[in-house]
Amino acid sequence: MSQTSSLPILDLSLFTSGDAAQQAQFIESLRFACHVPGFFYVKNHGVPQELCDQTYAVARQFFSLPLEEKLKIENIHSPHFRGYAGVGKEVTKGSIDRREQVDFGLETDPEQDLQVWIQLTEWLENGVYHHPPTHS
Repeated sequence: MSQTSSLPILDLSLFTSGDAAQQAQFIESLRFACHVPGFFYVKNHGVPQELCDQTYAVARQFFSLPLEEKLKIENIHSPHFRGYAGVGKEVTKGSIDRREQVDFGLETDPEQDLQVWIQLTEWLENGVYHHPPTHS
């Protein structure tokens, strides 16, 4: 495990292709990353770079949407809080988080989950919200 900006970088190939000692090391690194900083990077995961790039592009596109559009999939509409959470809507260790997020996962009602995906797909396919990425 190496570190960048205080976040661990986990090498998944140690688990998928390593020997028993390397797999145990990976598991220990994963446990630490989940329990201490709570976030981590993963390298050698096998996901094609093109798919990673597309995912980042879709995320930038979604988060550049007007707030009223993002609120259409707000997590308050989900029995498991899947969906969009705006800035200041999450609290960690008693402090308000200053970030937006979208939580994905299975819902108990497949129809509801499908509707969220249909809405997101429509936004992206219609081209209405193809804004250039914002740079900080």
